[in-house]
Amino acid sequence: MLPLLWWIPIWVITFYLLMSLKVFAPDEIAAVYRLNKRVEVVGPGGINFYPWLLYSVKRFKTQTVRVIIPGKKEQIVRNDDTPLQPGEVRPIRVLQTSLAAALFYKPKVLGDPSKGYEDKLVTFQEFVRGNPELERAMREDSLHSSLTTELISYVDWDLKTHFQGDPKKHPLFDFVENVGSIESANVRIDSTVRGALQDLFAPLTAGHAAHVKGYLQELIKKRVEILVGEKNEDSEKSPTIAERPWGINVSAAQIEEINPGKRVNEARADEATAVSIRNKTVKDAEASRDANMKTADGDAYREKTIGEAEAEAFEKKSKILATDGGFRAAQLEAVKSVYKDADTIVTNGDLGNLVGALTAVNKASGSK
Repeated sequence: MLPLLWWIPIWVITFYLLMSLKVFAPDEIAAVYRLNKRVEVVGPGGINFYPWLLYSVKRFKTQTVRVIIPGKKEQIVRNDDTPLQPGEVRPIRVLQTSLAAALFYKPKVLGDPSKGYEDKLVTFQEFVRGNPELERAMREDSLHSSLTTELISYVDWDLKTHFQGDPKKHPLFDFVENVGSIESANVRIDSTVRGALQDLFAPLTAGHAAHVKGYLQELIKKRVEILVGEKNEDSEKSPTIAERPWGINVSAAQIEEINPGKRVNEARADEATAVSIRNKTVKDAEASRDANMKTADGDAYREKTIGEAEAEAFEKKSKILATDGGFRAAQLEAVKSVYKDADTIVTNGDLGNLVGALTAVNKASGSK
C-alpha cells in the first residue's frame, strides 16, 4: 500500500486532468483562449483537452434567443399603484399623436403597401390628398384619436456558428470581447427596442401604426442590426463594416401586440354618444321644419280660400251694381249707413226694382 504522501500528487494530477478535460453538449460551442489570446472555437458537441490555467474556455448555447420587450404578458403589471414583484415588469406605453398633428408613411406605390413605404413622413393633408373617402374614414375612426397604446415586441437572435477562414477571426470571439454574455446582449437589445418603439410610434396615430406594422418591424430590426454591427446607419456604406461587431444573427424583430388599452373604448363610447346626439339634433330639426312647413301651408291655404271667396263676392256685386237698380240700391245702402237712426227714408223711382236690386246686392255681399 502506498504511503499517504504518495496519494497527494496522484490526487493533484487527477484533479488537473479533470479540470483540463472539456466536454461540450450538442447545443454548445466555446471560444478557447490561451493566456487571453485567441486560439479557436470548438463545438457544437465533442470532448477536448485544454491544460487548466493555461487555457480558458467561454461556453455558449447555440439555440435562438428570444428577447421579449418588456416581458411576457403574464409578467406585465398595468396597475402603476401595485408594487412589482420579482419577475414582473411595467408595460411600454406610448402616447400616440392625434390625427391633426400626426405624421404618416406613404406607400411608394399608391394602393400597394407591399412595394414598401417612402422614408419621409408626410402630414395628414398630404397623406389623404385626392382621396376624400379615406379622409372621411380616418376622421371617423377612433383609433386615430390621441391614445396611449401599450406595446409588446420581441427580437430573435442567435450566435454565428458557421465560419470558414482563420479560426482566430471567428465571430464568437467578437461576441465574447464586445458583448460578454447572452444576458448582457439581451439587456442592450431591450434598451434599443424600447427607444425604437417610442421614436417610431410617437409621431403616428394608433390606427396608422397598426396599418404599417410590418414596415415598423423592418425599421426596428434595422436598429438592432445597427446595434450589433451588421449594418451601418448610413445605408450607402458597406453593411459589413462595424467597429465592434457582436458576432450574432438577428433573425426577426416583431411587434407582437399594439394594445390601445382602456382609452380606445372610452373614445369609441364618446364617438357613439356624439353620433347619437348629432342624429337626434338632425332629426329634431327636420321634424321642426316639417311642422313649420305644414303650418305655413295651412295658413296659406286658408288665406287663399278667404281671398277667393271675397273675390267671387266682389265680382257678383260689381255685376249687379252695373245695372240701374243696383246703382240706386248702393245709394240707398250709403244713405242707411249715414242715417242709422232714421225711421223712414223716402226715395223716388221704381220701388220694386229698387228692392230687388238691394236684395241681390246683399246676397252677393253675403249680408242679410
